[in-house]
Amino acid sequence: MAPAGSGEPVWSGLSGFTKIPAEKSFLPQQIISDFRFRNHSVFPHSIRTRSILMISACAVTALGGCSWYGFGDTKKDEMTQELTEHARRSEEAGDLVEATDSLSRVAEIDQADVAARLELARLHRDAGRTDEAIKSLREVVSITPDDTRAWLELGELYYLKESFNYAEASLDATLQLDPRNLKALMIKAEIEERRRFESRALEYYHRVLAIEENYPPAMLRIARIHMRNQEPVRASVLLRSVCYCRGA
Repeated sequence: MAPAGSGEPVWSGLSGFTKIPAEKSFLPQQIISDFRFRNHSVFPHSIRTRSILMISACAVTALGGCSWYGFGDTKKDEMTQELTEHARRSEEAGDLVEATDSLSRVAEIDQADVAARLELARLHRDAGRTDEAIKSLREVVSITPDDTRAWLELGELYYLKESFNYAEASLDATLQLDPRNLKALMIKAEIEERRRFESRALEYYHRVLAIEENYPPAMLRIARIHMRNQEPVRASVLLRSVCYCRGA
């Protein structure tokens, strides 16, 4: 539950999974208006790719604003493959803006494409665009609510933003799918430490050690808590164990 006055909503469960409200679906008008042809073309290095997109946008307009799903599956697959390959080549060439734009088009054309959204989230995260990465990951878990990796990355990003209620909800979903996920347990423990709930933090750290007995990050965190609580003997035992493990 969210602390009183936290201002962060708490999600309710749905079919055993934590629910994140789905993002507003893309509309053709939004897709067309997002083409930035005034100053720079979307794909300056690929005339063929740009032509495909311009023709597609015109087709949407001619059809009175129908969705991308008005195209046949074969044509849609061809377009997404072309854009995905363009994104790969752009990233290899170091043009991350171009790669991001290409994958964004894929996500708009095929709203069930999980792989494109995961790659898009990675590019956003690497570029420090945390909110954009979160948006892509939210779309992933809306499409595939059993994607452990997406839930975990969501939890980590929310933790970095200090949105602890959101982080907890995402990490809880991760642990429903993978109860032995060490990273999710460690982040849960760190959240409790940040909230100064050290007893809860210790519970999570000990759950980590129950899964992997000599896990140095958890041992060091527990030792730190003992030191803060004026328990140097207990801390020294753990620190010696960490030194032994690293020297083995």
